[in-house]
Amino acid sequence: QLGNFERWDIVDLVGPRPAEIEPPHVEDVWVQALYSTGKSVPLESRSTILRETCVHEFKPYFGTPLMQTHTSAYLRPGTGERSLVTAIVPSHDLFFEASRREGADEIDARVRLKLPGVGVKLLPVKDHYLLCQAERAAGMDPAQLAKALRQAVDEMGKTVAVRLGLSRGFDSGRGERRCWLMADGFFSAEELPNTCR
Repeated sequence: QLGNFERWDIVDLVGPRPAEIEPPHVEDVWVQALYSTGKSVPLESRSTILRETCVHEFKPYFGTPLMQTHTSAYLRPGTGERSLVTAIVPSHDLFFEASRREGADEIDARVRLKLPGVGVKLLPVKDHYLLCQAERAAGMDPAQLAKALRQAVDEMGKTVAVRLGLSRGFDSGRGERRCWLMADGFFSAEELPNTCR
């Protein structure tokens, strides 16, 4: 259904019900469908939405320190206070990579970025709107897709608000469930106050 919506569209939730509450996923709601209202979030409200989920550098992003691997980071299910935050980063510090795994239908896009208190990590890009925009410009060629993602972020300005999220806990073959760090959205941060940066 996400292909029917634009960034910042306001939607009606059909059949919302509380999701199973397992920290860090305390905000989640399950829905049967999403319907467009034909409205979008006013321009003057967008920076407020991003600003309210900024976490100051001296605090853990998700309420508890992330566990780290060489290239990524995660929380164990049952820990943390939230599953979505905003980090402000210089756009020139974002590096996109894309590849197609054998037998996969979709391209795997990732972004390498440096996060205060976390370090340099390579995160899966889950920004549906940005990925669709890049695919329209580049087709399904991984190298061209990475370039299109780079260009889209360059057009956002010198600073970018990166929405960081955590996956639902799953066992990826290590014998324990983990909530992996992801890059869920990219927005221009030019108009955000310095207190977010």
